[in-house]
Amino acid sequence: DPQEPIFDRVMIERTVIAALTMGLVSYWTFVFLLPADPTQNDVAMARNSLLLLLVLFQNIHLGNCRSETKSAFWLSPFRSPILLAGTISALAIHVVAMYLPLGQSVLHTAPVSFERWGVLLLLSLSILPASELHKWWMFTRRGRR
Repeated sequence: DPQEPIFDRVMIERTVIAALTMGLVSYWTFVFLLPADPTQNDVAMARNSLLLLLVLFQNIHLGNCRSETKSAFWLSPFRSPILLAGTISALAIHVVAMYLPLGQSVLHTAPVSFERWGVLLLLSLSILPASELHKWWMFTRRGRR
């Protein structure tokens, strides 16, 4: 429908839910990563981890944004090969920036331990239930009308 606005009610709701989820999880992760009396190095490592968390959030959320109504679990990532390639490329660029000296010096990034990668990946998955619950709620709300 050409008259339909770009940001309809569902899109605005989903954006607010995603922003709140990512914002709250990111804030508490940053607070948790800082010791009681943080050094400059502690703050830099927490910022670096937060940047990785946000990249992971966006990569996972991108897969969930392919449909306003269908669950991300029912959509094959291979049905959108350009989106999949772009997502993998963006993550690869971030990893290169974290692990290569040029990226580290320009962006002030640093390598992240394997354990921290795992924790941040698990935290970034919190966007899935938030978005999926909204899709479910939209489906049940439409059914009542």
